[in-house]
Amino acid sequence: MQGRTVLGKYVVDRQIGRGSMGEVFLAHPVAGGPDIVVKTMAGKVAGQQKFREMFAREIAMMARFRHPHAVELIEGGVDPVAGPCIVMEYVPGPDLAKALELYRTFDAERVGRLIVPLCQALHAAHSAGIIHRDLKPANVKLLNAGTPDESVKVMDLGLAAIADKPHIPLEKLRGSQDEFAVGSPAYMSPEQIRGDGVDARADLYSLGVLMFELISGRLPFDEEDLGILLRAHLSQRAPTFASVGVEGVPPRVEAVILQCLEKYPNERPTSAFELARQFKIGLGQLDALDPEDFNPVLVGEGSSATHAIAPVGSNTQRIVQTMEAWMPEAIAVVKLRGFLEDMGANILTSEPGLIRVTLGEPPPQAKRGLFSWLSKAATPAPTLAPVAIDLYLTKKPAPANKLEVTTVFRALSGPLPDDPAWHQRTKKLHNDLRGYLMAQR
Repeated sequence: MQGRTVLGKYVVDRQIGRGSMGEVFLAHPVAGGPDIVVKTMAGKVAGQQKFREMFAREIAMMARFRHPHAVELIEGGVDPVAGPCIVMEYVPGPDLAKALELYRTFDAERVGRLIVPLCQALHAAHSAGIIHRDLKPANVKLLNAGTPDESVKVMDLGLAAIADKPHIPLEKLRGSQDEFAVGSPAYMSPEQIRGDGVDARADLYSLGVLMFELISGRLPFDEEDLGILLRAHLSQRAPTFASVGVEGVPPRVEAVILQCLEKYPNERPTSAFELARQFKIGLGQLDALDPEDFNPVLVGEGSSATHAIAPVGSNTQRIVQTMEAWMPEAIAVVKLRGFLEDMGANILTSEPGLIRVTLGEPPPQAKRGLFSWLSKAATPAPTLAPVAIDLYLTKKPAPANKLEVTTVFRALSGPLPDDPAWHQRTKKLHNDLRGYLMAQR
């Protein structure tokens, strides 16, 4: 890659990193300007659709988000030779993994100085609906190391997901069980290991591992065997600092770190801001935090993951209705799949927060999908003109396990059919879906 031009704009200087998903290169703009970073997708996965979809989401996520303590995306695209790649700002200096090799341990006061800007970036990301999911020392840059201005920047939001826009991969909707884990095992939250849905508190667990490692110089679960390591995350209590030979950690600092390492999200701090606040209280520095510093700084517009939904109601082009499902996202996914199977739907696309399907003539005998026994069987409708359905999915922050589903019914082309039976069919489809999801109006 050295000397090669990428996206017609950037000349690669040298490789600076490599991971399971791809390679990272230092480069400079052809037209001049500061150095930048180009991240490319590994050749072995570049041809796989699910990884291309993940890479596309990486660009969408980062394009929406700006924060002074997060690495900025410049642009993304597909190079004819290098394949899918993104261009990011270059941040010189070591990451926290390299800093740990150099310093071995950080005292609680120094960790406190780093945790505040790190939590500011995470809180802003979480407020924008973005979860990192792969927080670890190698993904945090240390700026002005060893000086009074020491700070951090969060890197690699590429494996993030839109927290309020559930994404159901086509493989799940179409029946394939091929899945892959997101995250690094040593820092992965129990819910990620269990395969449960995750929210912002998964990042707080990973941050708890990171803080424990910075202070002690070792991981809370320091196992070489992957199976033993994962079981420890799932069921083993994190050790105290004293039990691993570390003395002098303020009790309230230790308490908040161990709280981050609880096995279930509702046992952890409620937010990154609350984590930073509790840490500073533990250091006796309560007045050092300003809540305004934790607000999102800028959330860009135009993300492909943000979809405009028509107002509820009807016009000559579409019929729009909403419902609220009170169930965990993982169960709602299975129920949606059952509904689509039973209806004989042709699934066109699935992206964060949106599923598009079409239905032709209803099958003579509906196939019973997973979990469909929990709801009333759907009766096949008579032969009718095909219908297109857009399903918009949005998770609500409170109360927990609340999923808003907006259904948009359309003709495959042109205005809505002037056929009462067709309109009755859309009403029945909406009622059937509400029954599958046990949803309220």
